[in-house]
Amino acid sequence: MTSAGSGPSVGKTILMSFLPPEQARVGNKLCVEYFGEQYPATVAVAGPTPVFDPQNTRVKS
Repeated sequence: MTSAGSGPSVGKTILMSFLPPEQARVGNKLCVEYFGEQYPATVAVAGPTPVFDPQNTRVKS
């Protein structure tokens, strides 16, 4: 994992990480270790598509 933080716009905690190509599949279930604790995680995006507004349909200011 390279970074983690709250994602209030999507209502979830977001993790950014490098994954081997065979693991980087949307929907793939993983386990993440953080400060010695393990947490379930699901790959939401693989590639440059954003988690929030992936079709870029929200009104731009």
